[in-house]
Amino acid sequence: MTRGPPRIDKSWPVSLLLASIVGGVLLGPGIKLEWSAPAACPGEAEVLADVERLLGERRLAVEVAVRAVITGDSEGHAATVTIDQAAARQLRARECAALARAIALVIAVAVDPVATREHLEILEPAPIEPAPIVPGPPPPVLAPVIVDPRPAPIAEPPPASPPRPPPRSEHAITIRGGLLIGVTPLATGAVALGYRLDRGLLRVEARALYGTPRRLDYPDGVGARLQSVTLGALACVAPERPGVRFPLCLGLEAGPLIGRAIAAEAPRLRADLWASGLVGAGLVARLGPRVALVVGAEFAVALRRPAFHVGARQVLARAPAVGVRALVGLEFFLTRP
Repeated sequence: MTRGPPRIDKSWPVSLLLASIVGGVLLGPGIKLEWSAPAACPGEAEVLADVERLLGERRLAVEVAVRAVITGDSEGHAATVTIDQAAARQLRARECAALARAIALVIAVAVDPVATREHLEILEPAPIEPAPIVPGPPPPVLAPVIVDPRPAPIAEPPPASPPRPPPRSEHAITIRGGLLIGVTPLATGAVALGYRLDRGLLRVEARALYGTPRRLDYPDGVGARLQSVTLGALACVAPERPGVRFPLCLGLEAGPLIGRAIAAEAPRLRADLWASGLVGAGLVARLGPRVALVVGAEFAVALRRPAFHVGARQVLARAPAVGVRALVGLEFFLTRP
């Protein structure tokens, strides 16, 4: 390939400027380089080889003293270059290899800017000629695309399901009766009156329970009549089937155990506190729009067990640790169905 006319290098003024910057004072036969750099940087021999490559066949008749010190920092590398007695110059580069090549160029320009310029031209790569354009096959003829100007129908979202109504509150009064074991060791009758609130699965009940009087006697005929009144609160989870609910409850109950001595010299009335925890299960079956049948069983675990005696005699009765009761009754709804 024949080369065109020689190209005018516009970097010549730049070379002269670099020569003026480093102040190129050329003395002595050869280059005496004092090199200090980190271990990862090129060595002194590589830098001198780069200078020789830039100067080509140039042989120096004088000695040039060069001192170059490279240090590293967080932003890359910095170099301080001193040529003969000229003022030191500062150079910076991110990579140490690039900084070493720049130092070699500065030394070469200071020694002989003309020779350096000529050899830079020789070392420049030859221009790359573009490849000839070869015509390719014609593009395929595409069928026309027909666009419907009418807007596409917008699909309507499916209708949202209506929100579920909040659970309905239901109020009722309950009246129940049955058997009670727990206040005394023997079974007594029991009557309970309560108020009940239902809201969804939750069932809350407040209740007053009366244990009917029961007589207990010592062997000599002296005895006492015992009865109880308690107030309680229960919280229940009540799963539901059509017309039927199954409450499962936990609660607390407390109240006085009342005793009156019989056939004693000085009969008197005495009361002591009784308390227990409750666990129960039941069934509530609708009998009509405003009434339901209530059946339930409860276990009472005593938290406080009072004892009753007459005078200086031994204990006549003590409340058992665990009691049981069975209650049956009706529930009257205060809320309209």
